[in-house]
Amino acid sequence: MSSQVDLPKYHEFHWPIIEALRSLGGSATIEELNSTVIKNRAFTENQQSVLHHDGPTTEIEYRIAWGRTYLKGMGLAINSERGVWTLTEHGHTVTLDKIEPLRKEYLAQYRKDAEDG
Repeated sequence: MSSQVDLPKYHEFHWPIIEALRSLGGSATIEELNSTVIKNRAFTENQQSVLHHDGPTTEIEYRIAWGRTYLKGMGLAINSERGVWTLTEHGHTVTLDKIEPLRKEYLAQYRKDAEDG
C-alpha cells in the first residue's frame, strides 16, 4: 500500500527526528516525537493514513521508529527511559551534512559485527 503513497525513505527520517528532538528541548516521548515530525514535515492525511502491514502502526510511525534505532546506533540519541528518546551531546551538535556519513559508518560496523558473529 505504501508504494501508492509517496513517503520518505527510512534514512530520510534521521534529520527530521534530530530537528524534532531539538525543538522539543532535546528529549521527547515517542508520541511527542512522532507528532512533531509529522507536523514539521506537513505529511498529508493520505500519507498519515498508510498502515504498516495491517497496523495498528502507521508506516510513518514505523519509519520514525527505525530512524530512532539508527540514531541510537549512530551515537546521536539514546532511549533514556521507556518511551522517551533523548539527544546525546553529539546529537545536539551534529549537522545535516554529517548524518549520511554517520549512517554509512554505522551500517558498515553493524555488518562487520554480524559477520564476526
